Amino acid sequence: MSQRKSKSKDKTKSVQVTHSLARIQYLFLGVIVVFFIWSLTQVAHVQDDAFITFRYVKNFVAGNGLVFNIGERVEGYTNFLWAILLSIPALLQVDLAVIAPLLSSLFGILTLFATYGIASRLIESHGETDKEFFNNMLKLFPILLLASTGAYAYWTVSGMETTFFIFLVMCALYFYFRNNNSGEVNYYTPAFLALAALTRPEGMYFFGVIYLHKLFHELKNEKQSATRAGIKGLLTRDNGIELSIFLVPVLLHLIFKLFYYGYPFPNTFYAKSNITMAGFSTGVTYAFSFLKSYFLYGAVILVPLIVLRRWLLSFEGSLLCVLIAFHSCYVVIVGGDVLPLHRFWLPILPLLYILFSKSLAELYKVLNTNKRFSPGIIQAIAALFVIGLSFYNYTVNESYIGNLKQKEINLVEQLKNRAEVLNDLQIRQKRKFTVAVSTIGALSYYSDATVIDMLGLTDAYIAHHPETIPEISNDSSNPWKEKKYNSDYVLGRKPDYIVMATIVKPSSFAERALFTKKEFFYNYYIQFVPIAQDRRYFFYARKSSAQVEISAKKIADAEISPRYVKSYVQLSEYLSDFLVSNTPANFNKLLDTFEKTNELYPSFFPDQYRILADAYYAKDDINTSIIYYSKSVSVDSVNVLGYLGLISCYQVQKNQDKVNECIKKIKQFSLADSGLIEDLR
Repeated sequence: MSQRKSKSKDKTKSVQVTHSLARIQYLFLGVIVVFFIWSLTQVAHVQDDAFITFRYVKNFVAGNGLVFNIGERVEGYTNFLWAILLSIPALLQVDLAVIAPLLSSLFGILTLFATYGIASRLIESHGETDKEFFNNMLKLFPILLLASTGAYAYWTVSGMETTFFIFLVMCALYFYFRNNNSGEVNYYTPAFLALAALTRPEGMYFFGVIYLHKLFHELKNEKQSATRAGIKGLLTRDNGIELSIFLVPVLLHLIFKLFYYGYPFPNTFYAKSNITMAGFSTGVTYAFSFLKSYFLYGAVILVPLIVLRRWLLSFEGSLLCVLIAFHSCYVVIVGGDVLPLHRFWLPILPLLYILFSKSLAELYKVLNTNKRFSPGIIQAIAALFVIGLSFYNYTVNESYIGNLKQKEINLVEQLKNRAEVLNDLQIRQKRKFTVAVSTIGALSYYSDATVIDMLGLTDAYIAHHPETIPEISNDSSNPWKEKKYNSDYVLGRKPDYIVMATIVKPSSFAERALFTKKEFFYNYYIQFVPIAQDRRYFFYARKSSAQVEISAKKIADAEISPRYVKSYVQLSEYLSDFLVSNTPANFNKLLDTFEKTNELYPSFFPDQYRILADAYYAKDDINTSIIYYSKSVSVDSVNVLGYLGLISCYQVQKNQDKVNECIKKIKQFSLADSGLIEDLR
């Protein structure tokens, strides 16, 4: 009798300990989530690319169709379901720039819980450790590492679909592992994978890998011949139901795309495809950067490969291994992402952290059987290492991420302001503009103009009919990854304005290609738009017939060598370096480049002289600066930058007559919008 009471007391005590450990575990879980939410506030921003989807949503809820430009059916997005989801708050007239980051943050937080769910199942179900405090901590390690990863926080709050997609994939994996050997139809995994495939195209191959993995293990378990088992595996009622759950919505979406857009893949696939040796090299660099930033140059990934080499052949281990390997190959082959900070690696990041925690559990099991090692010491070392790795993950790119966030905020604000200026000009001129842009996000969302995407992401013609100018296309020094362009097509659409990513100088391949075309110089000039005192915007505006006549013959008689464009960009960059540092070495580098390359420039091109004049102005050599500004306006009499430079010089010299003369020239050639005189005075 007393023995029974003793056992009952032990059982009650064990339950109480378990409950206490669970409460501590959930407390730590809550702390990690709170820390993650705080880290999101440190990188809060809306990515400019998110505004492309916002524009599609805006047109969709307005009844204009799921299009970027009204009347142009182009699938310039890769996140169909995300766009549909955002349509709900858009219908309620909620600002998408506010709600999208909140939604992406919500799914980033939910992904932490999904990661915890998978980690709990994999670590606990194989009994590597007893149900004790350390076992509970092992389940938390993956989400601690994930929450501490700067790239994950950055993209979580970006307003893009990244975390929504990862959450759907993680839910699919959770139910896939839970349903193993249940003998029941798995409705959840194909449903979540279908949603993932409707969110990102990568969802298709995630489903393919998971379903082939399922069939392989069915063949292995049935121990039949490969042919008979394969046919049987494919034809079972359960597999048919699961396939249908995935294929029906995905095929319906494909049919919609073929009829509505005309192509099976998003337009961005055709515009960005870079499956070449150069693209592969870029992909390898992209992979190395990822490992360097978050895995101690890949050392952390080696731990599961060594410790879990047997478990990686199991049902769960083999799937994680194949998914990571397949996705890694895909990312490298396509050349990585055009956006910074490892976005393409994030779908497998939780899986890598789960494997690492699993390997720690296995190490603990092995070492704990050796009486020479104290369990407490082993646990402390493992916990300290994970905490240290989390700290490293958070701090390694902290300043870079902070700068990147601020840069993106500034970019969105600048593009929004430019869009508002264009809207104001449209109202005053009582017509709708067509605007050609390289960085289309916020400008396209906040503008009512028809926007030509010069990179071809939302323009089917450019994506499928790219132009090749060897001096432009083969310039490996250009950091832009969007290499497709068609300058003849852009100019043929006669945009009212062309907006450069870096204001005046060309940056992207598409922008540089424009500078090789006489038609561009015939029909476009830099227009000066004063916004407020000392606040000005510059656009490449389409010339009036009178402005065309001013320099038409000079342009017609000149030759254009595309080689000068690279020199012009370099000269502009050297000027920027000099203005920042103001050192003799940087000035001499700029001057040397000017002297060596000046003969490359077309005879009608003025801006190399203006750049040199800017440099002399920064050196307080006003007289020499005036010489080169004067040269720039003599070469091109509609060069407003030259006149503005002269005005600055004459104001330093307090020569109001010369200032008025320059203002008169600007007015004479209509180089600015109304309000100019008040702004300059």
